[in-house]
Amino acid sequence: MTRVFGINSEGDIDGFYAASGVTHGFLLHEGAFTTIDFPDSTATTTLGINTQGDVVGGYTASGLGHGFLLHRGAFTTIDFPGSTATTATGINPEGDIVAFTLPAASPMAL
Repeated sequence: MTRVFGINSEGDIDGFYAASGVTHGFLLHEGAFTTIDFPDSTATTTLGINTQGDVVGGYTASGLGHGFLLHRGAFTTIDFPGSTATTATGINPEGDIVAFTLPAASPMAL
């Protein structure tokens, strides 16, 4: 399975693919295919790319979902405060990131 999620004005494409039961992010830049795996993760998905080549997405580590930014070869984790999971889904040319989160469970009022 391969899914494409983002393309920027430079023609760079990002997405993810599954091979041997493991999900990997990827970047296709000027005809060169690069696999993107967040360090020590069990699954990585890339879901957005901006004109500068910054890539955002999500990864799973220790059973928990986290968002990430890949900027100039360096990964930064994105975890929204108070959420149980975060996935970054897009980034604009200014570097603003959009994401979805799962809120922490709250006790039901009686």
